[in-house]
Amino acid sequence: MSLIRYFQGILLKVTTRRPVTQKYRRTVLIQSLNQSSKSYNTLLKTVLTYLKNK
Repeated sequence: MSLIRYFQGILLKVTTRRPVTQKYRRTVLIQSLNQSSKSYNTLLKTVLTYLKNK
């Protein structure tokens, strides 16, 4: 779970770097969080399959 928090921290830094409206920032953050959670799931699957094959 700490990995997800780490991703969220990075995304917050990336999205707050540019001075944009709050609404736009929120949508960008939500989109990137959805994207990162998808990649996190695929990473988890890859690790699990690797451990099974080992």
